[in-house]
Amino acid sequence: MKKIILMLFCITLIVNCKENNREEVVPVVEDVKLDNKLKVEIEYKSDTKGMLQCAFIQIELENNQYSSYTVTQKFNASKDFINTDFEMFGDFIMENLQLRFGSSPIKIFVKKIVLSYDEVEIVVDGKDLNRYFAKNKFVKINPENQTIETFVVNGNHSPALILRNGIIDRLFFSL
Repeated sequence: MKKIILMLFCITLIVNCKENNREEVVPVVEDVKLDNKLKVEIEYKSDTKGMLQCAFIQIELENNQYSSYTVTQKFNASKDFINTDFEMFGDFIMENLQLRFGSSPIKIFVKKIVLSYDEVEIVVDGKDLNRYFAKNKFVKINPENQTIETFVVNGNHSPALILRNGIIDRLFFSL
């Protein structure tokens, strides 16, 4: 009987020691850096409905491959400012960014355009559009009243603003 009691006592001690020695499992949380994505935010208003496109051109992919990506947003006429955001699909560097204005002539008032990538942010005031963007023959920029007007030329209408290369370099390669 003494052996049984001694054996039960030893088993109880072993079980209690194992329960006390169990370490509490604490989940390890690692800092996960989210993908840096190029974002373009435009604050504007227009008297007519229309369409805005943001074309990310010559996106540098892996293995020396390139791609293009276009995001389209339709808008209605508004007396209040509208915010339209465009975001590239991943953490890629691209060589060209274009803002396109649809297939029918429009006139829009641009308050500002914000370009951001990683921790770099460039704010373009509507008065400085000529400094940051080149335009094609279908677009007229009036910096005094911060408007962009598109035109039909020889039966064609393909208006675009092209972000200048120096601005692209500031976004992606600033230190």
